[in-house]
Amino acid sequence: MRHAWTLIEMLFALILLGILGVLGGSTLLRIYQNYHHQNDSFIQEIQVQNALLQIKRLLENSYLESLMLSSGEEIGSNPLSLKGKSLIFYEKTQEYVVIGDYSLPCLHGFFVPESAKINNVLTLEFLSIDLGSNGVLNKKCSVYQKVNLPQKALFVTSDFIAPRDFYNSKFQGKILELNANQITLEIPHLFKTFMQAKAAIPIIPKMYFLYSISSLSFGDSIFLESKSQLQGVVRNTQEIIQEIADFKIAKTALGIALEICVNDARGNPHCANTLVVEVE
Repeated sequence: MRHAWTLIEMLFALILLGILGVLGGSTLLRIYQNYHHQNDSFIQEIQVQNALLQIKRLLENSYLESLMLSSGEEIGSNPLSLKGKSLIFYEKTQEYVVIGDYSLPCLHGFFVPESAKINNVLTLEFLSIDLGSNGVLNKKCSVYQKVNLPQKALFVTSDFIAPRDFYNSKFQGKILELNANQITLEIPHLFKTFMQAKAAIPIIPKMYFLYSISSLSFGDSIFLESKSQLQGVVRNTQEIIQEIADFKIAKTALGIALEICVNDARGNPHCANTLVVEVE
């Protein structure tokens, strides 16, 4: 009789172990699934933040006044979806040379209007930040080399409207020569118009240095089409992030607000945002 109870006890033990095994397996499966979901969410969070940081840094080092939608829509205070659209802009060009305890920019853009010499070309003298530094800048600034020259100089007048006029050839002149002392360029149409009218040019004494237009395209993925600051480098396209749900942009009193949203594996939206302020 004792032997029979032992078999029954063993049977109960096996059944109990089976039940515990099923329950334990189910629990482990749920733990694994939860871990897998959290891990995917963590990876997605990193990807989203990384993409937003790339775009933030790119725009911080661009002329924010040049930001424009290729569709012609205006970027206003209300968040605007960029899905299916392209954002165009001009990246900044800058190089610094260390002289003593401070560094000087190779390109500051401030010029003397009265120094204008117009023949077949336009020549303008730059304001000297430090009279003794121009020789050093001319030796060390690689941006003055022919192969590295910005493509165009953009001039701003009292009737200049940003961002539209950033892309108006009327305000631009192709750069032919450039150094710390002066710039020589093809005569912009703007100057020709005032020359014909024999009128004073209502121009702001600061120019922008432009390379080619850069663009961010927002579809299911975000692509950057840009060009290195060296003109010898071929234009390239880079994918920043895949499978976005939306990307929004808006102007605020503090800067440009950006928001990116992606859907997780369960279809729930995950969003991140940032503020872009132009870096001088």
